[in-house]
Amino acid sequence: MNKPIFKKFGALMLCISGIFTALPLVFPVIGFIQWLSIAPAAYVFICMAQDKEIKLSRIYLAGLLFFESYFLVIFHWFLAMYPLEFTGISKAAAVFVVLLAWIGVSTLQAAVYALSMLAFGALLRLRPEGKIGTLVLMPTAAASLFCAFEWIQTLDWWGVPWGRVCLGQINAPELLGSASVLGSYFVTFCIVAVNFFMAFCLTVKNKKQTLCAILALCVFLLDLSIGIISQLTYTDSDKTVRVAAVQGNNPNSNEWREDSLERMLEVHERQTREAAKNGAKMIVWSETAFPLKFFKTDELHTRVSSLARETGATILVSAFTEGEQEETIRVSLIEARPDGSF
Repeated sequence: MNKPIFKKFGALMLCISGIFTALPLVFPVIGFIQWLSIAPAAYVFICMAQDKEIKLSRIYLAGLLFFESYFLVIFHWFLAMYPLEFTGISKAAAVFVVLLAWIGVSTLQAAVYALSMLAFGALLRLRPEGKIGTLVLMPTAAASLFCAFEWIQTLDWWGVPWGRVCLGQINAPELLGSASVLGSYFVTFCIVAVNFFMAFCLTVKNKKQTLCAILALCVFLLDLSIGIISQLTYTDSDKTVRVAAVQGNNPNSNEWREDSLERMLEVHERQTREAAKNGAKMIVWSETAFPLKFFKTDELHTRVSSLARETGATILVSAFTEGEQEETIRVSLIEARPDGSF
């Protein structure tokens, strides 16, 4: 492929690549496309890094464009929040707020992830162009950097642990199965490495091109073989546990009103008893269904404790608790046990 093509169509390739890489997280049935979708963007990053006249800052901007496209798909659900009726704002204001949240959060994520491609570009410029060692090491480096930034994004409040590439493979147990042995980041690593090996195929010729293709195939087969072996060697346990999920469906307009506590408790208690009657031994409540701190509200934690004893089930409650600093809160997962303890 003619390298200058990235100068004409680079932005388009980055956008399309980012969109198609994210789509399997929304529609897992098309997860197979991730093994190809990053290659166009990878080709652009490689060409930009090999062109010494292009500043590294432009590689960062290219990464920003790719990941912005990726996260705009991931965060498409912000659009479903319109018209934000529970806030009382006008529809025009709701459009502005929704778009600001959708684009703003996507940009925040992309700004961090783009650093991985900046680092990749800097590393590639330190390696001799077209050398065998470069063709072997750089896709590995790109995949490692990608995984490192996926991990970094899980460390604090702004992280998106459910927005990782590997989750696009949930409909392909043979390809995702390696996660049970080597972790989910290994799946992401393989996907990114395969794409970068294929992208390097487009920048070299003859035997080197064949080498890159073989390496891409080897990484894919490695992930596939580990996944198949893990599937074949899996032994199911004789002990099973029936689990139920309870969704109180409290309207957003009522969720943060303290006078909704009694009604929401009654809904959750009724559904929990029904689930336990049908054999559920673990019952999961929806996230922060109550607007109060769990252990600061006697009625809330007392009734949950009593309910766990009554039903003989373990109840998992997502609720607010005291933070480490004064006047701060955190969202915690609280396990109410059948003996009434937490």
